[in-house]
Amino acid sequence: MPLPPLHSWWSDRIKAMRRDKLRTALQGVAYLLAIAWLDYATGYEINLTVVYVTPLIMLTVAGGWRVGVATAFACALSVEFTDWLAGRRYDQWAFHAYSFISHSLSYLSFLLLIVQLLNLWDRERAMAGQDQLTGLHNRHGFLGLAEERLHAWAREKQPAVMTVWNLARLREVNAQFGHDKADALLLSAADALRDALPDAVVGRTGSDRFAALSTARELGNLHERLHAVEEALARAARHVGVPLALRNAHLPLPPRRLTPDEVAKRLDELLDRVG
Repeated sequence: MPLPPLHSWWSDRIKAMRRDKLRTALQGVAYLLAIAWLDYATGYEINLTVVYVTPLIMLTVAGGWRVGVATAFACALSVEFTDWLAGRRYDQWAFHAYSFISHSLSYLSFLLLIVQLLNLWDRERAMAGQDQLTGLHNRHGFLGLAEERLHAWAREKQPAVMTVWNLARLREVNAQFGHDKADALLLSAADALRDALPDAVVGRTGSDRFAALSTARELGNLHERLHAVEEALARAARHVGVPLALRNAHLPLPPRRLTPDEVAKRLDELLDRVG
């Protein structure tokens, strides 16, 4: 079996842990208890302090920095308590308190680094997945978020619908009215889609193509909602003062998990249908 690429290992692990936070939290607690038992069983001669960083990472990813703070103190308490049970006894309790405080500060320092790395990862991921003109997700961002939402909806047994729109006369607008009018049309179209589909994953997946992913329940009457979206896009074009010839296509998706390649394949099928 080939090894995973190292440049994406961290991102893949974070996405996997965030995909099912409850499972990640339960695994983190199990790891913490298992490491505590191993720490006690091996005695205080073997230092397992660094090993506690694994459940610290998992519980921070699953529950945020507040859960991470509680986990840091739990790790420090586990280190001190297991050493005490294994036979390390100081003459003065102040030394035990000092040991607990020093371990707590160490884990809090690890927590600070973990939180900063997660924030940087989120920021870079958002920038990489954002269309610079409209502020919507670009193709990369749309596919990544679509994969996560489909995984979540699959657990809830909710079917989804993927829809794409092609602003068929964008090139004509660009040639006849100039780049400013074309950009204004794209911005107005993006605003219209945001307003019409506030709970959907919306992205600009090509120069003149937009896509949306939502649960079938959120869309309700699909044809009425699509008609409402088209009317909103038409109003946006009239506001800019340019012609518009929309083409759209939609695809129902069953409540099951799809890989990134499968999501991309479904999207490309729809984009081919609208030309």
